[in-house]
Amino acid sequence: MQYFSDRFVQGIYDKFIEKTIEFLDPEHRDHVYFLDRSYYQAFEEADCDAVFMKHRRKLDKGISEGKLAGAIYFRLTRHKIVHLSKDIYELSQYENLQERVAISIVCALLRIDLQGEWISKLVGTTRPGGMRTNFQNLYGELIYITSKRHYNQESLALFFDSCAYLAHAVKLLNTPLASLPPREK
Repeated sequence: MQYFSDRFVQGIYDKFIEKTIEFLDPEHRDHVYFLDRSYYQAFEEADCDAVFMKHRRKLDKGISEGKLAGAIYFRLTRHKIVHLSKDIYELSQYENLQERVAISIVCALLRIDLQGEWISKLVGTTRPGGMRTNFQNLYGELIYITSKRHYNQESLALFFDSCAYLAHAVKLLNTPLASLPPREK
C-alpha cells in the first residue's frame, strides 16, 4: 500500500467486524462470516484510488478527508465482505447490512453523524426559500443510492466532503460567539 498504512487498514477491519456484530441480534452473531480477501482487495483498490487522486489533482498537501471517505466507502460497499448464513440471510433487518456498517465506519472517521439530531429534526420539513421539496434523510438516501443506483467514488467524495463541511458549519452555528477564535484580517 502506498497511501494507507497497514495499521490503519487493520484497525478499520477490526472496527468493521466489531460494527457488523453490533448490528446483529445476539442470537444471530454466529451466523455471519467475513471474507478477509475481499476486505483487503477493497482496501488495495481504495489505496490505488487515493494515489490516483493525489497524483491527478497534484495534491502535494494530501487529499481531503471527504475524498478519502468516498474512496473507502465505495470500495467497502463494492466488495462482498460480509456474508450471512442462509438462516438469517433474508431477514429484513439485515438488508444493506454491509452498506450500513460502511457508513458507520466512514462517518466515524469523518466525525459526522448522518442520523444526528442536527439532520433528523429537519427531515421532511420544507426547505427555505420557497423550494417545494422537503429535506431528505441523508442516511436513507445514501443507503438507497449505494444499494440500488449507480454511483462512483467521485460522487461519494463530493457527498462526504459536503457532509463534513455541513457538520462543521452547524457546529460553528451552535458555538457561542465569545468562544469562537478571532477572525483573521
